[in-house]
Amino acid sequence: MEHVATGFGIAYTLNGITSVAGLPFAGCVTDYFKSESGSFIFSGCVMMFAALVLCFIKLRHCFIGRCEDGNANENKNYTENNFVVISASTYL
Repeated sequence: MEHVATGFGIAYTLNGITSVAGLPFAGCVTDYFKSESGSFIFSGCVMMFAALVLCFIKLRHCFIGRCEDGNANENKNYTENNFVVISASTYL
């Protein structure tokens, strides 16, 4: 619970950066492709990439022995220590 404030801070910072930079970038993509479909396809690709990154992070933790179906004490430490990384990565 001690990392909750840090996790929210990182999440809101990344959300703010993407909110400021996302709209002008989407406008450039729309101008380049001469339609709005380019922006939608690009944003979908970015979301798919973020989902793949989260899947690889989960698989990496399972392969090194920190999977959720392991020891309860091990999972408790894993959840508390990596809350910031998991929270921040949801907005990437």
